[in-house]
Amino acid sequence: AEVNEVILENLLPEVPTFKQRGVATLKTNIVRSVEENSLTVEAQIKDWIVNEEEMGDFTFSANGNTQVNTYVVQLDLLNSLNRGLTGKGVWQGRESPSVNIDLDFTSFETRFLSALGKENIQNIRGKLDGSVNLWGPISDLRHTGALQVSQGGFRIPYLNVEYQLEDTNVSLLNQEFKFRNVLL
Repeated sequence: AEVNEVILENLLPEVPTFKQRGVATLKTNIVRSVEENSLTVEAQIKDWIVNEEEMGDFTFSANGNTQVNTYVVQLDLLNSLNRGLTGKGVWQGRESPSVNIDLDFTSFETRFLSALGKENIQNIRGKLDGSVNLWGPISDLRHTGALQVSQGGFRIPYLNVEYQLEDTNVSLLNQEFKFRNVLL
């Protein structure tokens, strides 16, 4: 099956903290027979904009066995300079799915996260570089990895304060983000 040029704003419900625009395509192929049980999915969002920030082009692919519900997945979210986010890994299960995905960040812009802070934290910004492994059940994801944050900062309007972070390293382990030697 193939779906072409779907306008995201017309398809997805509006979420105030995650407004998105772009044009999506989706291709799927499923084969079920005595010899083969396979599913292939290819999706793309061209010129993806999230919370008024240009994210780039998003691609996603998955292929695997429908009998054991195990799929190899790959995703890329890259801007015009080929910077952003890439990921590769495995998705397993249908009733209680789990993942093991390696994510690599290259100058990944975080400005789109500002809407999550609503009125409390605004102007969230920074670039991420590094690698993170997401693993475990979807309902209880774990992560390990290391990220470098550059040009980071945020604003707290209630206190009328703007913070600028010096470049810093962040360790991710056991559901914790540990900022090392942060200077505001």
